[in-house]
Amino acid sequence: MSRKPVGNAPRREPIRTRWIWGVFAVLFVLLNPWYFPAGSSRLVGGVPLWAWVILAVCLALSLFLHFVCAVYWQTGDESDE
Repeated sequence: MSRKPVGNAPRREPIRTRWIWGVFAVLFVLLNPWYFPAGSSRLVGGVPLWAWVILAVCLALSLFLHFVCAVYWQTGDESDE
């Protein structure tokens, strides 16, 4: 699912793509465990649930950053693709 430029149209920089910023905002909000009740002690596998959620969101953020860099990042040299 790579986005190739159509004809001579240049690709947009990731910083100018609004939906990318929206996904970043959602992921960064989810990284903060403020939405769990104070003193929440629900354990999953001996680890608090909020820790599992943060680990999952970190993984999602890493995968999303990889996707953005692989598909939208412009290096100036497109011959390696």
